Parts: sequence; structure tokens; C-alpha cells
Amino acid sequence: MASWLGCCPRSLDRAVHRLREQGLVESQPQFMSNGAQGGNRYRATEVGKKHAETWRRLAGTV
Repeated sequence: MASWLGCCPRSLDRAVHRLREQGLVESQPQFMSNGAQGGNRYRATEVGKKHAETWRRLAGTV
């Protein structure tokens, strides 16, 4: 994801951490069939969705 966005993985990690702290994104750990933990699943919270919609309107993209 970091290469797709054109940033380093650490920058992306810091940004996601801030989004989680602000309550805009939540994460849920995912586990493989053998019980090992895989990557987390992330989703926008309702507050995060409203925040994104506000920014889209301000940017004139909606």
C-alpha cells in the first residue's frame, strides 16, 4: 500500500496510527486457519466517514 501511495511504509504506519487515535479508523486483527496472526483489517468509523465526506465536499469532488 505504501508503494501504491508513493510513501515509505513507516510514514503510512504513522498516518494510520494517527487515524486510529483520532477515532477515524478502527482495526481488527485477522487470523489464519493455523491460528497465526495475519495482517489487520482496517475500516473507517462512522465519524471517519463523515470526516471524509466533509473533506470531499470542501475539495469539490462530490
